[in-house]
Amino acid sequence: MEDEGKLSSSRTSPSATTISRTTKLQLPASCDPPGPQNPPQQLVWVIFGATGHIGRSIVKSVLFHNDLVAAVGRLQEDTLPFLHAIFQAPSEQCLPLLCDVRLRPTVEAAIQKSIAHFGRIDIIANCTGYGVIGACEDQDDYDIRNQFETNFFGTLNILHASLPYFRTQHSPTTTPAPPAAATSSSAAPPAPSVSRAWAPTQLQNTPSRV
Repeated sequence: MEDEGKLSSSRTSPSATTISRTTKLQLPASCDPPGPQNPPQQLVWVIFGATGHIGRSIVKSVLFHNDLVAAVGRLQEDTLPFLHAIFQAPSEQCLPLLCDVRLRPTVEAAIQKSIAHFGRIDIIANCTGYGVIGACEDQDDYDIRNQFETNFFGTLNILHASLPYFRTQHSPTTTPAPPAAATSSSAAPPAPSVSRAWAPTQLQNTPSRV
């Protein structure tokens, strides 16, 4: 009888697989699709690397959804008239800025100007990236250091400058996008993949509609 009781209890006990299948994943409310109970809200974005392929596409998608955006271009290569020309959005919806993510004061200035212009920030997307095509051993110290300064320390500067603000708002949303892809004919990975592997990848609550 004891053996039968043990057998029946083992048959009715849920396994780890069963529990994992029946447990519903709880997502934050910001991930719910727009609907009658969850009307779409106008968000304020700050997009670093806004003139690159990924950054420019995100800025255009943000403007298409009628959100507000601070489009941050590269300090040494872009100009404010150039940013105005490529996005062609009114100043109340799109704020063009210039920044070098390797220099923390310029990152802090971009974030503070965005807050002063729009009143708040909801999302920060880091689309900056530095890559060199070629085998790792063929790259000089300048290129490798520049990759780490941009891909790792640039991301770190954005996090350091933005997290204190987001903590006061209790809603951090910071999304570093992958940098420009780097390819190599060598079996050894190129330096950009190494520098990016150590960078923070994502914080919470990224909206699902973009």
